[in-house]
Amino acid sequence: HRDLKPTNVMIDGQGQVRITDFGLAMPLGGTTSAEIRAGTPAYMAPEQITGKNVSVASDIYSLGLVLYEMFTGKQAFKADNVAEYEHLHSSSQPTHPSHLVEMDEPAQRIILRCLEKQPQHRPASALAVAAALPGGDPLAAALAAGETPSPEMVAAAGGAGVVRPALAFGALVLILAGMSMALWLSDKVNLINQVPMTKPPLVLAERAREIATTFGYSDPAQARIYGFVENQPYLDYLEDLYEKESWSQLSTGQPAGIQFWYRQSADYLIPTDRKQRVTLADPPASEPGEIGIVLDPDGRLVKFTAVPVDGMVAPPTGKSYATAPVNWSKVFEAAGLQIESFTNIAPTRAPPVFADQRARWVGNYPSNPFIKIDIDTAAYRDKVVYFAIVTPWEVQTAAEVDLDTTASRKRGSLGRRLQLWLIIQNIMFVAALTFGLLLAWRNLKLGRGDRRGAFRISTFIFLTAMVGGLLMATHSPDFLGELQLFGEVGGKSLYLAAQIWLFYMALEPFVRRIWPETIISWSRLLAGRFRDPLLGRSILIGGLYAAWALVVIQLGHLLPQWLGRPMAQPDNDPSGDLARLLGSRFSLAYLAQAQFRAIYFALLFLLVLLLLRVAIRKVLLLLGRPLRYIWLAEVSFVLMVSAAQFEGFHPWIRGPIIMVLVAIMTYILTHHGLVAVMASFLLYILLTDYPLTPHPSAWYAATGYYALATATLIVVYGFYISQAGRPLLQDEFLET
Repeated sequence: HRDLKPTNVMIDGQGQVRITDFGLAMPLGGTTSAEIRAGTPAYMAPEQITGKNVSVASDIYSLGLVLYEMFTGKQAFKADNVAEYEHLHSSSQPTHPSHLVEMDEPAQRIILRCLEKQPQHRPASALAVAAALPGGDPLAAALAAGETPSPEMVAAAGGAGVVRPALAFGALVLILAGMSMALWLSDKVNLINQVPMTKPPLVLAERAREIATTFGYSDPAQARIYGFVENQPYLDYLEDLYEKESWSQLSTGQPAGIQFWYRQSADYLIPTDRKQRVTLADPPASEPGEIGIVLDPDGRLVKFTAVPVDGMVAPPTGKSYATAPVNWSKVFEAAGLQIESFTNIAPTRAPPVFADQRARWVGNYPSNPFIKIDIDTAAYRDKVVYFAIVTPWEVQTAAEVDLDTTASRKRGSLGRRLQLWLIIQNIMFVAALTFGLLLAWRNLKLGRGDRRGAFRISTFIFLTAMVGGLLMATHSPDFLGELQLFGEVGGKSLYLAAQIWLFYMALEPFVRRIWPETIISWSRLLAGRFRDPLLGRSILIGGLYAAWALVVIQLGHLLPQWLGRPMAQPDNDPSGDLARLLGSRFSLAYLAQAQFRAIYFALLFLLVLLLLRVAIRKVLLLLGRPLRYIWLAEVSFVLMVSAAQFEGFHPWIRGPIIMVLVAIMTYILTHHGLVAVMASFLLYILLTDYPLTPHPSAWYAATGYYALATATLIVVYGFYISQAGRPLLQDEFLET
C-alpha cells in the first residue's frame, strides 16, 4: 500500500472498515529507489523513508503507527519536516503506550513489535497482528482476507472450549442413561438375545470333537479352528413369512438363528481369503481326514463333512472293499433327533464328498413341527462322511429345488438394504477417491496441505489396522507362512493408511479455507493436545448422539410390533461374522478396527459433503443464484446417505428415522466439528459391534460389558478434560 494512515482508513455505511487510496500501491519488487520514498512521512517505515526498500513489513510498521494512535490518541512521532521524521523513525522509540493510557499488555506488545526498526523483527503479516490483538478472531480475519489459515492458526482458534460443570455433568448423565436404555432394549432387538446361546465356544468345540471321535475320526489334529456364523437363509425365511410372531420361532433353537462351526485337520489350515481368517469354507477341505462340523448353540449336530481317507484309492484288481450297513441312529442322536420319527426315502442328492453309501430321511423338527426337513447322509467304508439337515429354504443346487416357495424365495430386507447401501458406498467411494486424488495432487503441487498431520493420522491408521488384522488372522507355527501373513496384513494396512493420507491431503487444505471451525478440535488433537477441553466437548457431543441414535433405532425396530405388524430382522452384524464372541483377542481386534472405521467414515463423509458443496456452489454461480442456497449440499448429502433405508422391510419407519439421524450428524459435522463425528462413530460402533445383553449370567455378557466399559471410559474422559482441571463441586455447580 505504501501510504497506510488514519485518513486512508474509513468506515462504510454498514460499519465495515475499508482501506482506501491505493494510488501509491505497487507490486513487490516493482518500485524504483525514487518511488520508495513516496508517501506520508509521519507514517513511513524506516527503510521506506530512507529510500532503502519497501515490503509488506513496511505496511506492518505503518499499521503499528495507526494502532498506536488509535489506542493512545496521540501520534507516535511528531516532527516539522521530512529530515526530522527520518531521524525519529530510524533512531527513536515512541513513548511506551502504558505511560499514556491503560491498555492490555498483549495489545501493547504487538503494537511495539510492529514498530521494530528491523523489518525481520516485525510480525510476518496483518493476520499475525490480528491473532495477537485481544479479542481478535484471526480465523475470521484470514477468511475475510481470502487466505487459508495455517493448521497452527486453526488449532489456536475457537476459544478454550471449557464446558460449564452443570452442562457437562448433565451430558454425561444423559449419555450413560442412553447407554443403559440401549442395553435394556438389546434384549428385544439383538439377534444374539433371541437365540438360545446356552453353551460357550470352548464347550461346543469339545462337543464337536466328541462327535468326530464317535464317528471314528480320532487321529491327532494339527489344526482345530472354530467360530460362530449367522444362519442368514433362515433369518430371511422368517422375515419373508411376514407374520407378527415369526421371530418367536428363534427361541425354539431348531433351526438355530446362529450356528457354531468347527474344523479339524491333520495339517495347518491356511486361508486364501484376504481377511486372513479360516472359515468353514476357506480354505476348501482337501486333506484326507479333514473334518467340518456345524452345531446349533445347544451342541446338536446340523452338518458334518469329512474328506475320505482312502477316497481316491481304488481296490486291487478283481477285489472290492467290503462294506457294512452304517448305524445311522448314532448320527441322529448327535443331532438330537430320533430316527424312528423320520421316514426313509430314496436319496436324490449327491453328497459333496466321495461315498459308497447314501441315505435320506424326511420329517420335522421335534421342537418346531411346522418346518419340514430333509436329512441327507453318506458314508465311505463304514464311516460317516456326510450328514446335513436340509431345510426348505436352503438350495444347494438346482436339482434340490422341490418346493415352489424355495424357488421363489427372495433375500430378506436386510440383505436388500445392504446391497443397495453397498452400491451407494461404492459410488461414494469411487467419486471421493477420484476427486480426492485430483485435489491431493493439486495441493502437493501448490505446497498446500498439513503434511505433518497427514503423516500422523496415516501412521495411526496403519498401526491400528495392523494390530487389528494380526489379532483377527489365523496363525500357524510355520515361519514362512507367518512371514507371508505379516506381509499381507502389512500391505493391506499400508493401503488403508495411504488411502487416509490421500483423503486427508485432498480434504484438509480446503476445509481449512472453507470450514476451519469444523477441524479446530481435530487440529488440536493432531498437535498432541489430548487434554484440550474442546476435545472433551466434542466427545460429549458425539457420545450423546451415539447413545440416543442407537436408542431411537432400537425403538424404530420395535415400533411395527407395537402397531401389530411383523418386525424386521433382529439387529445383527451385516457381515455375519461373530468372531467377537470368541474371546478377548477378537474383542481387542474389533476395538482396533473400530478406531480405523470411525476416522475413515468421518473423513469420507466430510470429503463427500465438500464435493457436494463445491458442485452446488458452481451450479449456483452458473445460474446466478445467491450462495445462501448452499444448504442444498447438506440436503443432498442427507438424501444420498439415507436413500438405502427406504427400500426393504418397513421403509416408512426406518427411512425417516435414518434421514433425521443423518441430518443431525450433518449438523454436528458442520457446527461442532470432525472430532465430534468421529467420537459418535466410535461409540456407536462399540455399542453395536459387541454382543450387548442385560443378562449378566450369559456367557457372552463379559464381551458386551467390555465394550460398554470402554465407551464409558471414553465419555468420562471427555467429561474430565472438558473441565480443564476445574473441580466439579464448586460454587458455580452448587448454585446452578
